[in-house]
Amino acid sequence: MPSSVSLGPCLFLDGPSFDASVFRVSDAAALAYNGASRGGVYQGPNRLDVAAASGLNLTVGPGTAIVPSAAGTTDGAYRVANNQTRTVSVGTPDSVNPRIDLVVAGVQDNGDGTSAGFVQVVAGTPAPSPSPPSPPSNTIALYRVLVGANVLSITSANLTDVRAFQVAPGGVLPVSAASAAPAGVDGQYGYEAANDRLFHIAGSGPRQARVLPWAPKVNHNSGNVVNTGSETTVLTLSITTDGSTDIEIWAKWRGIFVSSAGGNDMRAIMIIRIGSTQVSDLAVYNPFNDGTSRGGGVLLHRTSSVVGDTPSAGTHTIKWSFTEVYAGSLHVVVDGGPSSPLLLVARPVVL
Repeated sequence: MPSSVSLGPCLFLDGPSFDASVFRVSDAAALAYNGASRGGVYQGPNRLDVAAASGLNLTVGPGTAIVPSAAGTTDGAYRVANNQTRTVSVGTPDSVNPRIDLVVAGVQDNGDGTSAGFVQVVAGTPAPSPSPPSPPSNTIALYRVLVGANVLSITSANLTDVRAFQVAPGGVLPVSAASAAPAGVDGQYGYEAANDRLFHIAGSGPRQARVLPWAPKVNHNSGNVVNTGSETTVLTLSITTDGSTDIEIWAKWRGIFVSSAGGNDMRAIMIIRIGSTQVSDLAVYNPFNDGTSRGGGVLLHRTSSVVGDTPSAGTHTIKWSFTEVYAGSLHVVVDGGPSSPLLLVARPVVL
């Protein structure tokens, strides 16, 4: 027989009594990427910025953060808000060694009217090469503070920003580096400020964002291609299109020549076909038949619905070939080499 399992009270139901964890779990799921598993500061003009003030004082600016519950993801997360600039102080510096303190934002959940959010400085342990303390339960780290021995004041140079940021599901998550991105979910994107780039935080890990329907296709040849006396294929490649996306095709060669010097110039025509249909050609000329490669170039073609050559849906073969118009009694050679290979490229056009 069919069965059901109660999930307990839902938000906005009339009648039931609610445990606050219901709100924390729901709030984290709606407002936090990766739900309650990852805390962070919300983006915006106010981001809990920490700055050096007078003496050993620091200021913590306004902002909002998600703080995961130390009881685990099933207990949700807390939303902590600071609505004005607050002042906190580091403790008395050690007389011998430096230490690293930690500015954190968190919540004290006592289950009664004394519960509250807070920002505070957590003191580290003095040492010749100090390490920062771990954030206490129900807190997230904002800044590290290097407190030198016997110092009388803290400067901006002593502050290191260690904030993790947070966005609602589907938002773009700022990170210090792609390698520092948290565990991903397909469809989540991140922004790496240091290199000003967008990337996909996929379930398999960070990867380049893809906006094209398919990746560009490339084929190459590091040798020469000799005409056979009729139309001769240089390179081919296969693409699969959706019937509405135009493509850009280009072929690149270093030059043309004939294998033996003579008294005649040489001419060839480069041809691009999609399937059996010729879509573009280009005449190439080398005025001196002295064995030297000349007449290099690029043949570029972009399909268009205006011209009527947008590829239909399906798989197509792109072919670059050439014919020799005149080369005396010899055959034209299309010149390629390890340092300048023959290239055939097809890529989708993005509007």
